[in-house]
Amino acid sequence: LMKLSLYTFVRNGLFQDFHVEAMLRHHVPYVDEIIVNEGFSDDGTFEAISSIDSKVHVHRFEWDRSDPNGWHRKFKNQARELCTGDWCLLLDCDEFMPEWEFERLR
Repeated sequence: LMKLSLYTFVRNGLFQDFHVEAMLRHHVPYVDEIIVNEGFSDDGTFEAISSIDSKVHVHRFEWDRSDPNGWHRKFKNQARELCTGDWCLLLDCDEFMPEWEFERLR
């Protein structure tokens, strides 16, 4: 069986009302690991997501937004490079894949 990684990135997700906690909890049963690039939030996001499950690995990186057109690519790539799965699934921190799609995805 192939290993499936999900990766995402977030900064101040609670303040932005991104439902990042619910998103991570929703996907834990369906993937082998979740990698989160967390941008040193100051709204409690890190504390809220860092102990959700042993499958959720939160890595903190400073976010440099000096490139107005591509800053987000760097943070997505940092998270993807930390994945150990055979397949990697990128979701925004407030996106949900329906549970009925996971069997087909696996």
